[in-house]
Amino acid sequence: MSNRLPKIVGAAVLLIGFVAAGHLLPGLDSSHVEASLRNSLHFIGFAVVAATLFEVIPGSNLRKSVATLVVVASLGFLSEVTQQYAGKIFDLMDVARDVAGAAVFLLARMLWGKSREYGRSSGMRASFVVAAVVVALLLFVPLAYWSATLNSYHSRMPVIADFSTAEDSRMLIPIESRVSVDLDAGFAEIEQARRRWSGVIIDTVVPDWSEYRNLVIRVRMTGAPETKIDVELVDGDHPGYRSQHLLGGESVGSEFQNIRFALSEAEVVPGRPGLDTTDIDRIYVIGKHKGTTATIFIDSIWLE
Repeated sequence: MSNRLPKIVGAAVLLIGFVAAGHLLPGLDSSHVEASLRNSLHFIGFAVVAATLFEVIPGSNLRKSVATLVVVASLGFLSEVTQQYAGKIFDLMDVARDVAGAAVFLLARMLWGKSREYGRSSGMRASFVVAAVVVALLLFVPLAYWSATLNSYHSRMPVIADFSTAEDSRMLIPIESRVSVDLDAGFAEIEQARRRWSGVIIDTVVPDWSEYRNLVIRVRMTGAPETKIDVELVDGDHPGYRSQHLLGGESVGSEFQNIRFALSEAEVVPGRPGLDTTDIDRIYVIGKHKGTTATIFIDSIWLE
């Protein structure tokens, strides 16, 4: 028991650290891309947790594997419950990611152990080693994908969205509207369900706009007379309102046109802080018109 005590203590510290990091790590949830990047850490973090548990749990490999999955699922569930006290919501998918990461590690560990049953020069041993490595590398695929996606958004700045990729379509959150994206044509179509406060929220991926002066939207509207759009911004430092800063309203015709909104002219609501251009969280595009319904077409959004 005395020989196992350091391992048990070390495992407990490591478990607490990884669970806390996986669920409470701040700064990786300001956009859908960063949230997905953060979620990918669940796979890797709980694979490490599973590896630690597998080493300290006594018994056969089968018993250790089953016990590891049970403990990981329990830890994931409890951490989701406790993180609500830190202002985060319970997400059962996070528990599924935790268990999936543990399962992938255990499969890789099983394949590696199977390879030890063959001689060094055996082709079967090499096959199992390769399979174990490939399975282990699967843990890093989501992290690699979302890291590359985040880098691509940073590299294409000042373009915020041009609706040419599937990720751009995931930036859109309907407001009393039906939203679709034509990736081939490269535009978003927002069919309004109401005359007022109907449009779309655009979830920004790169929040720092401090180097730019204007927000430019290439847009058109059809289906109603006297069409216009209002553009409002939400920054991340003081969330809690529907939207914080009105950039302005502009008339929009049936042909695509570029409409510029000066960031320096964002309306300051009395009693609220001014616009923080280093941490822009969301863009609201609201259509207004005199008809029964109208459709907004957004070709692209960029900064200049």
